[in-house]
Amino acid sequence: MTPEDDDDRLDLELGLAQAANERVQRGEAALASRDQLIAGALDAGTPVAEVAKHLRMTEQAIYQIRERLEGGEPHGEQQAATTRELERLSDHRAFELAAVELLHDLDPSIRHTGGPGDRAQDGVGGLSSDRGDSLVVMVSLEAKWTQKIRRELERVARNDTSPSEIWAVTNRRSTPRSREALTEDAVRHGWRLRIFDQTWLASRLMRPEHLALREQLLGLAPPRPPSFLESA
Repeated sequence: MTPEDDDDRLDLELGLAQAANERVQRGEAALASRDQLIAGALDAGTPVAEVAKHLRMTEQAIYQIRERLEGGEPHGEQQAATTRELERLSDHRAFELAAVELLHDLDPSIRHTGGPGDRAQDGVGGLSSDRGDSLVVMVSLEAKWTQKIRRELERVARNDTSPSEIWAVTNRRSTPRSREALTEDAVRHGWRLRIFDQTWLASRLMRPEHLALREQLLGLAPPRPPSFLESA
């Protein structure tokens, strides 16, 4: 899948939602069908702000639609607040540091290396050799995150390194289709790609050991009562 394919799909999903909203205004369509199309546009990766602008709705209304559709999830209100603030993040360095801290749960060897001249490496880990580290971490706040990851994969390919695995972290939602396309791109370079998206981040930040990080990163106070209980 090319960047042009990504753009075409986003435009299509957004166009369907926009057309459905216009039909709702004319009394020709039900709210439920429109809301499902809005959810489809969001799941395709269209930012909430862009959906709201095209449909002439407030961002809060778009968030409420998404939260209503996901209302059956455990701790839905707190989870929704977490995903909402993740999508609004603009501090790249804070997000890089938080992502590396969360990834420590999976691989304690990961360390932050971001900054000017990071060569598409916001973090590294795994085994090291004279060709570099076997694990490369890339972190993105870009709305068109699939294109950003694809560009970063090309940058890694041009660098004199040979990672066996790449972990990509995004504050955006991902879809099976986008993950599959990016995974295929990585395989062509001989790498294994793992994508950690908004859903994964929100789930990790809701864990008891990460509630302080959630507050620091997103400005959200720990849930009261807590979402989790101590085993005792």
